[in-house]
Amino acid sequence: MGQKLEIAGLETTTSWFHSRGSERYLRTLLAFVKNQSDTPREIRDALSRNDQQTAERFAHTLKGLAALIGAREVQLRAAALEDNLILRQGVSSVRDTLVAALDCALAQQMQAIVEAVGPTPVMDKAPTGVDI
Repeated sequence: MGQKLEIAGLETTTSWFHSRGSERYLRTLLAFVKNQSDTPREIRDALSRNDQQTAERFAHTLKGLAALIGAREVQLRAAALEDNLILRQGVSSVRDTLVAALDCALAQQMQAIVEAVGPTPVMDKAPTGVDI
């Protein structure tokens, strides 16, 4: 893996992990796909229980991890949702729209990652909305 990865939606030239070496970056991408695929569902579940703090934490964590790998669109969507949750703005339909936009951006990014690196043994399940 001596060459640079080019993956749709990822700003690999600005990613901290990518600058540390492609193998580490690849492992980080695969862990991101494996561990973050359920985040929109977890946010919805937390909101359905009126657990605002947990929903904020999920959005915040996803925002940071997306920034770490260079997934700018996911980062921006997670930040918008986190801001909405922190400020307690809007009605549930606005919040639902933000979660749906995040879910869509995340699914698209995960699809691009899986297409670029292929399915791996690290992933014990496909991310939501992604066919492998």
